Amino acid sequence: MESIGKLLKQQDLLTRKSPDGKTTKLSLREPSDPLQWTEVLKRMAMDKRHDLAPGILSYWKVKLKNYSDIEIVNALLSSCWSFFPSVDNVITVIEANRGSAAVQKADAEWKEWKERQKYAEENGLLATEEQYEELRRKFRQVARGDYGIVTAARKPKAIKPSECIAEIPSAAD
Repeated sequence: MESIGKLLKQQDLLTRKSPDGKTTKLSLREPSDPLQWTEVLKRMAMDKRHDLAPGILSYWKVKLKNYSDIEIVNALLSSCWSFFPSVDNVITVIEANRGSAAVQKADAEWKEWKERQKYAEENGLLATEEQYEELRRKFRQVARGDYGIVTAARKPKAIKPSECIAEIPSAAD
């Protein structure tokens, strides 16, 4: 009888109670690790009946330090792992997810650009081919330095070959 009483007292110590005295949650321990993926990994290990070796979580933390918590959780939950995954398998899934996210972002940007072009075309905001040809003509003039005004100062000065040759000191000097 005493052992049952001790167990009930221990259970009362482990049980959190709300301010009004009602039991709210049975908690054996507070999570000491703020990372969500470690809890997901522990649950996966239990589900797959896989024992986590001592120090394996610290190894995973080192390998996954360059990835965000949400990326790791998504990789762990998104793949259908028939066996318990290795950290390298999780990294492969994260990289694949990042690649597909980049493709989706590029597709969204391209779609947005096409929509803006369509809007500009419908509302007459795009330049016509004649306007582009006039712009090209002006650029060519600027590139040549031809502004329609020819002055003596603009003509290049002819340089004599004798002015380009400098005296080369001899090795004896």
